[in-house]
Amino acid sequence: MSDTNGGKQTPRPAVQKRQPLSGARSLSGMQTSRTPEYLVIGHICGDIHPNGKVVLGGTALYSAVTASRLGLRTAVLTRGIYGREVEGYDIPSLEEYADELQIIVQDSDTTTMFVNEYTGGRRTQKLPHWAGPIDLRGLPPHWRNARIIHLGPIAQEIDPKQTGSLSPTFLGATPQGW
Repeated sequence: MSDTNGGKQTPRPAVQKRQPLSGARSLSGMQTSRTPEYLVIGHICGDIHPNGKVVLGGTALYSAVTASRLGLRTAVLTRGIYGREVEGYDIPSLEEYADELQIIVQDSDTTTMFVNEYTGGRRTQKLPHWAGPIDLRGLPPHWRNARIIHLGPIAQEIDPKQTGSLSPTFLGATPQGW
């Protein structure tokens, strides 16, 4: 009991511990309008397997899902096409991540796709399709000051000159794509 109201005490609402998002727990309107705690910027790519099947991947997807499952309110800025056929390949949808992540997808004619070939224990990557540069001006203003911003380029899609408008507590980068 906490408050006194005309001699009567009213119960204080129970404080609920923040739980990681899951299929059983979806985002409310309030959560989708709140500043993310963790924002990752980079292409969610498609890895083309030898049988022609495309599997989603990339730093942006993997780190965002990990952060979300660790309990952070997580968002992604990416570019591509998802949930459709592109260049003769069926690109998986991002719908399975809708309950975990806020995702902004900038329009493109294709999705960044890699072909990984393994010979003698070594990997060779080919980049047959590129979604193009990500325009950081497409970030909602309140996303620019996410507590953690992770730049995760995989194919030269982030122009470092555009990052000056970001104001996180911690700015990190996985530079593999620069």
